[in-house]
Amino acid sequence: MTAQPHQPAHQPIEQPEQPKPAASRTLWMMAGGEVTLLPVELDSGLLRGVVTHWLTGEAGLIVTIGVRTSREAAAMCAGQRVWVSGREAADSELIVLEVIARRASDQDDTTLILTGVLPLARERRRGSVRAATRHPAMLTYSDGTTAQGIATDLSHGGCRIDLNQPDLARPVGATAEVRIELPGNQKFALEAEVMRIDALTGELGMRFDPTEIDLAPIDRLVYAKVRRQHLTQEY
Repeated sequence: MTAQPHQPAHQPIEQPEQPKPAASRTLWMMAGGEVTLLPVELDSGLLRGVVTHWLTGEAGLIVTIGVRTSREAAAMCAGQRVWVSGREAADSELIVLEVIARRASDQDDTTLILTGVLPLARERRRGSVRAATRHPAMLTYSDGTTAQGIATDLSHGGCRIDLNQPDLARPVGATAEVRIELPGNQKFALEAEVMRIDALTGELGMRFDPTEIDLAPIDRLVYAKVRRQHLTQEY
C-alpha cells in the first residue's frame, strides 16, 4: 500500500497585521496616480480622482496635494474632511490620509486642493487596509450548508471569520457567500473564497471576489477605527 503523505492537524491562521502608521520617511504619490476619496462626515460612496501635484515641506511633511475628480465629487468634498487612499510612489504601499479639501479656484470646479494632511496608515502586503472588528457573519457554502460566526478582521478585500462551530470550516479553495452585518443595520452579501484555515479553532481567512457593490461603508468603518487607533497611539 502506498504511504499517504502526512497531513498536519491544522494550519494556524496568520493573525491580521494592524495597519502601520505612516513612516517617518517622505511619502509621495506620482502625478497621474489614482486615488479614492471618502468624505468623513457625509454618507457617500467611494469617489475617485487622479493626483495632479504633491508638495512636501520641511522634514518631509506633506503640505498640499492636488486631485482632479468629477465636478460632482469636487462639490461634495469641498469644505469637508476626506479620507484619501492611493499607492505611494517609492514602493507602491497603499497609504491612507485624512485631509481637508477645498476647490482650487472658482474657475476650476473639478480640482481639489488637499491640506491639513494626516497620514493614518499604510499597507504593504494587501490591496486594502484592515481593522479589528467584531460583527455577526454567516457563510453559505456552495452545497447550501450554513455556518455562523464573527468577522474579527475586515477590509473591502476580505475578512477573517471565527466560526461558532469549528467543524463547519471548509478547506482552502472552498467558496461561500459571506453575509456581514455592520452597525446601522447595514448588511452585505459577498462571494468569497477560503484562503487560510485553522480547523481546530474554526478561523477562516476569506478573500472577497470582485464585486460591483459599493463597499464604502466597509472602508468608512475601517478608516474610522484606524483613525481612533492613530490618535490613541499619539496620546
